Amino acid sequence: MKGTPGFVGARLKEAREARGLSATALAELLGVSRQAVSQYENDQQTPRPDIMQSIESILKLPPAFFWRPVEDHQPRAIFYRSMSAATKEARTRAERRYEWLREIAAYVRTFIQLPSVSFPSYCLAGNPQAIPMDAIEQLASEARAFWGLGDGPINNVVSLLENNGAIVTRSEIGADTLDSFSEYCKLDDIPYMFLGSDKKTAVRSRYDAAHELGHLLLHKDVRKALLTKKAEFKLLEDQAHRFAGAFLLPAHSFAEDLLAPTLDALLALKSKWRVAVQMMIHRGRDLHFISEETARRLYINLNRRKWRTREPMDDVLPCERPQLLRKAFEILVNERIQTRPEILAALPLAARDIEDLAGLEQRYLEEPPPVLNKIGVFRSGEKSSIRHDGPPGNVLDFPTKKNTFRRNAQMTQDEMEQAMNEGKEIECYIYKSPDAKTWTRSGRAFSYSERDQEFKDENRRLEAYKHATREASPSGAFRAYAFRVACFEKGQSPATFEDDASAHYPF
Repeated sequence: MKGTPGFVGARLKEAREARGLSATALAELLGVSRQAVSQYENDQQTPRPDIMQSIESILKLPPAFFWRPVEDHQPRAIFYRSMSAATKEARTRAERRYEWLREIAAYVRTFIQLPSVSFPSYCLAGNPQAIPMDAIEQLASEARAFWGLGDGPINNVVSLLENNGAIVTRSEIGADTLDSFSEYCKLDDIPYMFLGSDKKTAVRSRYDAAHELGHLLLHKDVRKALLTKKAEFKLLEDQAHRFAGAFLLPAHSFAEDLLAPTLDALLALKSKWRVAVQMMIHRGRDLHFISEETARRLYINLNRRKWRTREPMDDVLPCERPQLLRKAFEILVNERIQTRPEILAALPLAARDIEDLAGLEQRYLEEPPPVLNKIGVFRSGEKSSIRHDGPPGNVLDFPTKKNTFRRNAQMTQDEMEQAMNEGKEIECYIYKSPDAKTWTRSGRAFSYSERDQEFKDENRRLEAYKHATREASPSGAFRAYAFRVACFEKGQSPATFEDDASAHYPF
């Protein structure tokens, strides 16, 4: 039977794992055998067109995703809180989405210069055994000094990382024991950080960022094989925990603030330092400000108050959300460097995945439907009755031929200037995208007097129409009706007119 030429089996496996599906589960959803899925993934066979459509629908990815070649990426150690077998599927899913994050970041960098990496560098030779805990206190202090943070609370850890070249995302990981992970990527020598959004508390997410920073600075050159050894893995985690505590709560400043080792005293410091009460107890014990007996008593009281999973102020303090990629995409779209369709063509991922990983609002990458100001509807040959300073004009017939419509609709600036010099205006379809800051107009020459006051300024007039018909359909769907320029009725310029009666017009 006919297959799907150009299909890349490794992409199917990548998509399946990114969606958290086993090969057996995908086979059941597709109505094929487990062996067929294996053959697809190993390039022994390609799916039939109908199966291919089901694959795209189930995995929610565009067809182009499955035609892309796979890049070879040899990862350094990726640091997780848990390497247990129970979290293997969640780690695989997270790593697949992390690969997509790197693709998104690489795409953005082709158009926008992101902050260069400016991280402190330590000569630790990739040997965690050679890093005593006391040295980690000093290394955390040096990191704060490197970035000029002083000894007070850090305003925003995520912004600090992004401003110094890290790519950070905050997305669902899907496992209780996988709060976050990070990697210093070999391909581009850029630190990446994936913060889990599963637990939506500001202090937890902030601590996760500091913990991953500890891994990136202390364990950049650690061999991946060490992560499979239980004792070494625990040491790496303990060191990252110690670094996070020292980075967020410098010993001297925290000691000055800690007036009494009580839960209420620690809670009073939470809004200032933006760390959890439990973390402050642990930090005080590391610094010997809080004895083991006092720490045990505090944890018992914490459980009695039911603060173990949810502390006071967790619902008040705002989460530190990554902004770098979101702002980059907004620049691409708002400055018209790339359109939404061009972004989706260059990044053949699901729009929802790009939006999630880049921190964009949902449906941001969808082409927004045009919103028209329905000021007046006229059939060709009728007179306009809308008030304006000049006499009413006749609505011109729209050509029926597709090519003619496009030629007349997509007038050049010179053609517009000539039409205006002949006493004509431009008949426009006026619409505004929900997220756009400017009106878009499309249409063709329309006979109006030169005395129209709103268009005395020729430069402004030409600027208003130089993008005419960019969004217009060439199908001839506009033939029957025309919308009069709104400013004639409202007495305002197109740049300042705000609609009070808008309608979606079916193209």
